[in-house]
Amino acid sequence: MEWLHQLLRVQNQSWFYYHKEYFRQKWKVPGVDRYAVLQEWFLEFPALREKIQSPISEGCGHEFHWILYGADDYPNCFYAMMDAPLILTVIGHKPWMQNPCLSVVGSRKPTADSLKWMDQELGAFVAQEKPVITSGGAFGIDQAAHALALRKKNPTMAILPSGLGAIYPEVFKDWTNTIVETGGSLISEYPLQQKMAKGFFHHRNRLIAHIGVATLVVQAALKSGTLMTGHLAAEAGRPLWVLPGHPLQSAYLGNLKLLQEGASLVTSAEDLSIFFQVEIGPLNTQRAYVVENKIFLN
Repeated sequence: MEWLHQLLRVQNQSWFYYHKEYFRQKWKVPGVDRYAVLQEWFLEFPALREKIQSPISEGCGHEFHWILYGADDYPNCFYAMMDAPLILTVIGHKPWMQNPCLSVVGSRKPTADSLKWMDQELGAFVAQEKPVITSGGAFGIDQAAHALALRKKNPTMAILPSGLGAIYPEVFKDWTNTIVETGGSLISEYPLQQKMAKGFFHHRNRLIAHIGVATLVVQAALKSGTLMTGHLAAEAGRPLWVLPGHPLQSAYLGNLKLLQEGASLVTSAEDLSIFFQVEIGPLNTQRAYVVENKIFLN
């Protein structure tokens, strides 16, 4: 598998995405063995042997490692995705291997009420249940969720819309050491030096929606990436927990829409704990089922 370990070093990143599309087309076939497709790909494109030998001159400033599709430490929940990442780049630890994750999403412009609720109710829940708080590193609710986990000395995971050598938002670089020291990680599905692009937010959001045992929506406007993440979680069959909001406050109209569509209403740390215990109860059985399928894919 050394050829795959070289993949993210490719300087021509448009070349990388061309072949990523190749995988997506192959993987659409019902019952396909995705791991076999990876091997077939390398045989079908022998010219790649030359193209993957040019390393990127700059790294990401931190020690990182790659997790390949099919590896033992690849997140099990991603196998259900038709467009699952071929390779994940990770700075830090692999907290999803030890504790269940809770995805937390919300507006880049949170209200004072949203932040107060997070500090009081979500904070109490994190202190008691110790989930791995997962979000996207963006300004607002995302960073508030990461910061809350760090204050509680709890692992947090940031899934980013850029390569880890070009972290977006740029100020989030300053969070890296603290996140790693607390047992958390930064994760990306992009080549190291890939800069953020508008379409990457949707890709990032689908990973956030899949990796949590549930997704908590703190604050969402009607036209927002947060609302989209909520829909992605629901489409993936993940539980969706949503704070209520007043119908005259446009900042929460996305919350109300998700509740109308069947999301679970949460208002307190107690609500979160009750729902969380329901979800992690069958977690070991679910993992065994996924692992069995992953071995089949291998």
